[in-house]
Amino acid sequence: MARRLRRRPIAPPRERKACGHPMSRVGMRRMLIPLAIVALTLAAYGSTIARGGFVWDDDVLLTDNAAIKAGDGLRRFWFTSEAWDYLPVTWSTLWLEWRLWGDNPTGYHVTNVLMHAGSAVLLWALLKQLKVPAAALAAAIFAVHPVCVASVAWISERKNTLSMVFYLLTLIAYVRFDERGGWRWYALAAGSFLVALLSKASVIMAPVIMLGISWWRRGRLTRRDLLATAPLFVLSALLAVVTIWFQHHHAIGSIPTRPEGFLSRLAAAGMVPWFYLYKVLVPVNLSMIYPRWHVDVGSVLSYLPGIALLGCLGVCWIYRRTWGRWPLAGLGCFVVVLFPVLGFFEMAFARKSLVADHLQYVAIIGPITLVAAAGWTIGKRLTGEGGRAARFIVAGSLLATLSVLTFMQGFVFTSAEAMWTDVLKKNPDCPEAHYEIALRLTDEGRLQEALDHYLKAIALRADYSEAHNNLGDLYIRLGDIPHAGYHFAMAIRYTPGNYRARFNLALTQYRVGATHAAAENLRRVVAGSPDYPPALNTLAKILAADPDEGLRNGPDAVSLARRACRLTAPTDPILADRMNTLAMAYAESGQFDLAIQTAQTAAEIARNTGDENFEKEILWRIEQYKEGKPARIRIAWPGPPASGQASQPASDQAQRDR
Repeated sequence: MARRLRRRPIAPPRERKACGHPMSRVGMRRMLIPLAIVALTLAAYGSTIARGGFVWDDDVLLTDNAAIKAGDGLRRFWFTSEAWDYLPVTWSTLWLEWRLWGDNPTGYHVTNVLMHAGSAVLLWALLKQLKVPAAALAAAIFAVHPVCVASVAWISERKNTLSMVFYLLTLIAYVRFDERGGWRWYALAAGSFLVALLSKASVIMAPVIMLGISWWRRGRLTRRDLLATAPLFVLSALLAVVTIWFQHHHAIGSIPTRPEGFLSRLAAAGMVPWFYLYKVLVPVNLSMIYPRWHVDVGSVLSYLPGIALLGCLGVCWIYRRTWGRWPLAGLGCFVVVLFPVLGFFEMAFARKSLVADHLQYVAIIGPITLVAAAGWTIGKRLTGEGGRAARFIVAGSLLATLSVLTFMQGFVFTSAEAMWTDVLKKNPDCPEAHYEIALRLTDEGRLQEALDHYLKAIALRADYSEAHNNLGDLYIRLGDIPHAGYHFAMAIRYTPGNYRARFNLALTQYRVGATHAAAENLRRVVAGSPDYPPALNTLAKILAADPDEGLRNGPDAVSLARRACRLTAPTDPILADRMNTLAMAYAESGQFDLAIQTAQTAAEIARNTGDENFEKEILWRIEQYKEGKPARIRIAWPGPPASGQASQPASDQAQRDR
């Protein structure tokens, strides 16, 4: 009997199309949602892309960063401690981009915006993977939320936008590993996490979030979960230690950022999450620097925010098997990610404010996801399937409002002046804003206005070492030497390692005749910063040519002057002065032939740079060397200038010393 063939059932055309056809409705939706998120992000950040400039420390970290411009910059970022923070992946991207964009800010802003858009798409993918309702809405809110502008529109916060990309990749890969097993997914998660840490250590709490996701999915943690995250906890601990060391070595120094004590930190730690949550829900009056809170540790009210926060999390934990599961996950992730910046650890920014928008960039996805999922779910229950259009209208209106706020906030980052003006408008007692505005007024020659802002900055923060140093420099320009010396000394008092302030103090002492004190301070500068050419050159000049025989030391002067010359670029006009100092040092050592040869080189450099007066001075000294006479100089500072005029150095030589 012939065998009957069994026919495979054929799905109807509509079913077959939905099961994977490349042009199916599901497939089109999966393509359109990421494209829509990217387009929405680009529109919201249009003002940043079109008008964004360099602000705040973009000059120190990028445009004036010698390592960024150096051919061996990558080696220095990865294998030395020269950089302000150990962020080698972030530094590497900026090093590469400098070769593409140079000092044009647009390219850096486009890159930051695209990274932020990419993070929003990855957030959508992660939430879809976790089957979170309204995943696309949550991702879109994150993409256009105004709080994120401080991270996206500030070029120096590349570390935030870059680390977020790899942080989300880490979570996506770990969830895949948690679902399917397989060491390839685990290796991808571990590798992405390492890159995220090397971009910025603010993601160190990722292993805790991984355990939270595992608990949220299954209601418990297993031995496998703990073993899988253990190596990642080790990575977090290592990079945390490295970050703390770099912060103390480069940014914090010996003065604590929070001298108020542990109780103040504890009370403030309970306030910080509420402030951030408020800015997530009501993103208005955003500022780069918020007023620094005064915490009254003697008042019970100071501890109530922290108690309330713990109480909310406790209630959610009690009801974790029912309605508390979702808020516990959203708020728990929020607080956990914020933990490193709650104030328990030293952080340089804490001198300015205890909170900052860019510090919650990673944490913000917790409450955004919770609000989006809860809002969509509640709206669906209230309106039913027939209210779908209404829900989309509400969601669209929310995204439009946030996009407009983000677009307007982008104008704050058009220039440093615009940013600091905005800060001063919202926080008039911000010492950093007064300091930065004073810098720009000084550059414009508006010295009296700059003086007022420096004095205001110091009145608001007495230990503002940089403001004291710059104020001292301004007083020198105004011819007020006593006040200049006082503020240089105050800068050193509050930051003993401030070698520039100590160098300035030494110059002031030298020019008023206190040469022994000046030489001692210069020796301390050279000991602490052996590669600082101005200090090397000035100390060498004193040791080679000061009229005080007790100060002169020819061999030491030669050694210092040689080092200063080696550290000076051959094309730098200042090399003429440093070669002249070396010639003086040779003459003091009795090596007059070398003194003549070196002085002739200095004269040639001065001639090539058009400094005829200095060339004549050097040629005159050459005649002295030929007669066997070493140089003897002492630079006197002039008296105060006429009213309304800034003073000028007594000679070109005095100007070269600065």
